[in-house]
Amino acid sequence: MYSIAMRFTLTLFASILVCSCASVHIKGPLVIESDLVEEIEGVWVGGEKESILFIKNYGENKVKLAGLNWKRDGDKSRFEVDNLGDIVLSHDIFRSGSSALDGGLLFMTADGDSLVGRESEVFGDKIFFMKYFLSDNSIIIWMPDSDYFHDLVESGEIAGKVDSEAMDILLNIEASELISRLKDDSRSEQPSAFTTDNLVILRKVAPLPH
Repeated sequence: MYSIAMRFTLTLFASILVCSCASVHIKGPLVIESDLVEEIEGVWVGGEKESILFIKNYGENKVKLAGLNWKRDGDKSRFEVDNLGDIVLSHDIFRSGSSALDGGLLFMTADGDSLVGRESEVFGDKIFFMKYFLSDNSIIIWMPDSDYFHDLVESGEIAGKVDSEAMDILLNIEASELISRLKDDSRSEQPSAFTTDNLVILRKVAPLPH
């Protein structure tokens, strides 16, 4: 039986890992510059299972994600905090006004392994990206639209590879190129690169405990 924390991780990746949609990812190295997002720190509740999450800044654009998990050992039960890994943010992508918090991208690995300290390495881990919007004590997360990126790769407009059997789409571009393209697309009448299916919505319920 999955823990609460693991169920949330699966919810985040529901539309790209466990449904009929293809998985969309890029490879490292992951080098992103962005400012600290103070508003993202806190205790959040949301997702399909109303999971309880802790988000903590520890760098200019890096946060740690942990989940509160209810565990049973025989006749004893207790809460434990499970580390779900690191998230790297680039939060000024979809800016529609003066606020830098209108929307951005978050990057994370499927297995929760750390992305930090490995930016200078060339590694083959799958790095998933999602669009997020942070406003009014809420976070909304959109998954990539696999059909959108499939067509771009098949047409040669974006370098990459489509593995139909494995339902896997690799964008053979760096994060900076992805960010630049999505910025341009957001200002044009291009179809959205993200789907509104399986939205993940979190709400902030408390500051982080000291």
